[in-house]
Parts: sequence; structure tokens; C-alpha cells
Amino acid sequence: MQTENNTIILVRALVKLSSAVYDIDELQESKAYKNQIKYDLNNFQNWITNYIKEPITSLTKADGDLLIELIDIFNDYDDTVFIKNEFTTKINLLLAKCYSALNDLKYLDKIHSKYVIELASKLNTLTEKKYFNHYIDYIDPNGKTFKDIIKMMDDEGSSIIVGTL
Repeated sequence: MQTENNTIILVRALVKLSSAVYDIDELQESKAYKNQIKYDLNNFQNWITNYIKEPITSLTKADGDLLIELIDIFNDYDDTVFIKNEFTTKINLLLAKCYSALNDLKYLDKIHSKYVIELASKLNTLTEKKYFNHYIDYIDPNGKTFKDIIKMMDDEGSSIIVGTL
């Protein structure tokens, strides 16, 4: 049973990261997508796309429609979250998906598989970039913050992808 739960938790993280790749695609269309952000996100996108390709391909073969439906749930945050402008919103959503995926991976600590450790390390490297702070350092008129977006994604992931915490 524990192996089943670990698989489900890993799937949750991979779904969020698949959605994050989509965010990077959309960020690339912005004039603000330049300098260090462009360099780091392009490198991350290339790495993550290749790194999650095999398990995502397996999931697609198992039930491609369900996988797309799950990814779309996280893509749809564009409809409910808006921060300052489109670019800042996308950066926030991308980073929230990465942090939420990291939260999932923390539950897999006991596995210590090379795959999970390397994935978590790469996510930590990206999310710890200091230049992201001015994008995610805000409080909306209702008192909501970046951490609230992460919590929404954590909660939604736990409720829609069954067998979780």
C-alpha cells in the first residue's frame, strides 16, 4: 500500500511540473522574458521536460485523457489568480507549482531514490533564485499571499489525485 501511495504522490508532483512547463512556454511570449530569468527557465524547462518524459509517457499510455485533465486543472489557475500583470501572474503560478511539487516530494523522503532526490534538488535550485522574490512578495487586497497559492495547489492536488495524505 505504501508503494501505491508513493506512486500517487509522485504522479501529483509530475502533473504539477508538466503544467509548469506549459507556464514557461507562455512566459517565453512576453517581452519581460529576458536576462537571467530567460536563461534559468529555459535551462530548467529543457531539463525537466527530459527528466519527466519517461514517467509522463507511461502515464499517457495508461490513461492519456485523465493525465491531460489533471494537468488542465493546474493550468486553469490562470482563470482564478491574477497578480499585477500577466507576466508576474505566470511567474507566481510557475513557482507555486514547483513549490507544491516539492511539498509532494517531501513525503517521498523515505524512498531516497536517485530520481526523487535529483528532481527535488533541481526544483530547490530554481525556486531559491533571489530575483524571484520581488515577483512573489505581495499581499492581495484580501490578504492572500504566494503561500496561499501553494496551499491551494497542495490541497487541490491532494483532493483530486486520490490516495494521498
